[in-house]
Amino acid sequence: MEVGNIRKFGYRVNGNIVNQPARVISTNKVTSGLKVIEAEFQDGTVRKYSRQHMPKE
Repeated sequence: MEVGNIRKFGYRVNGNIVNQPARVISTNKVTSGLKVIEAEFQDGTVRKYSRQHMPKE
């Protein structure tokens, strides 16, 4: 996964999982000792996802 790639990411809204396309904006941040990917969605929100839980490419 590289910066600038667009792929689907899931997150919860009112208990339901929503899958939306988002642009990868960072792949090398570390938060609380975990390597994370930051993704920006079309509405401008930025969410962090643990690289440990991402599928291998």
